[in-house]
Amino acid sequence: MSEPSLKEEAMRRSSQWLDADDEASIPEQGPSDDPTYLEHVADLQLIDALLSNLSEPAATQKEKRIRAVMDAIEQSTPNRSVIVLPRWYSLAALAAGLLIACIGLWLQFSRATVAEELLHKITEVSLENTDRVYNVKRITESGDQINRDGRLYLRGVEGFVVSSGDVVFGRTNHDFWYVAADGRTTIADDFEELVADKRGRELALLKEISINSQRVPLTDLPSVLDLMLKGYDVQLHTGKRFGPHRVDELMGVRRSATSDLPHTIRLWSGEDSQVIYRAEFSWEQGEEDATKNSIVLELRAPEAIPDRWYHHETHRAEGQPVRRVPPGS
Repeated sequence: MSEPSLKEEAMRRSSQWLDADDEASIPEQGPSDDPTYLEHVADLQLIDALLSNLSEPAATQKEKRIRAVMDAIEQSTPNRSVIVLPRWYSLAALAAGLLIACIGLWLQFSRATVAEELLHKITEVSLENTDRVYNVKRITESGDQINRDGRLYLRGVEGFVVSSGDVVFGRTNHDFWYVAADGRTTIADDFEELVADKRGRELALLKEISINSQRVPLTDLPSVLDLMLKGYDVQLHTGKRFGPHRVDELMGVRRSATSDLPHTIRLWSGEDSQVIYRAEFSWEQGEEDATKNSIVLELRAPEAIPDRWYHHETHRAEGQPVRRVPPGS
């Protein structure tokens, strides 16, 4: 095989040199002292330089077109610069939030205070030496209304009388008493002791209106109002009506878990007079005394009441026995 000419050798070595990636891979020099060889290598380098120069304008034009598109996109995008608020803006916002929270707490406390003040006024009116008569009803869970023709008579601190059919139960000052259908009379210093002494129908009547844990009946409205002040969260709703009367509605929700207390007590009192027109005591389903469901008192029209109506002697036949419990008390 014949040796390659100088021209072919120059082309081969020039290709190796042009394709080399780094200095280490550059081929060794050929016969650099041969003028024909050197002339041909120079021609090849000139052609390579011209080709490279021709490709650069195309790349430049492509770069310019890309830049023009990017500039157009930036110009069409809305300005969404972020506004950096001064630090005091954040402090002002925090202060405003705290102020709103304080106002909310103050309003809540204020409403509770107004409700308590109204309860005190209602209590004062209930303790007045004035006769008021209420119907006593029981409403069952199904909505049925049981009316035993019960009546509640109230006369301030002197006492109360509950009449239901042929039995009468009441309080005179500090004595609780019960007059049975046959005229037998039982007296006790404590309402709970009176309840413990009864059986059957008599016991059912007393338990229906009792609050054992407080040793008072629901019909003792001044004591119930005091209980409402101490053991219930009370809300006031004004501008209500009860028949022809403008009234305030007070709704108390029990705080404690004592189940014999009504879960909810609602009162409707005269806007100006503070007289109780209606009282409603409700137990939740599943509670110990939920069989009571709701006891409702509704004010009746005024009527003349005998002076000694609140004493047991007025309600029993003369000569009938009187027994005090417990014996010897």
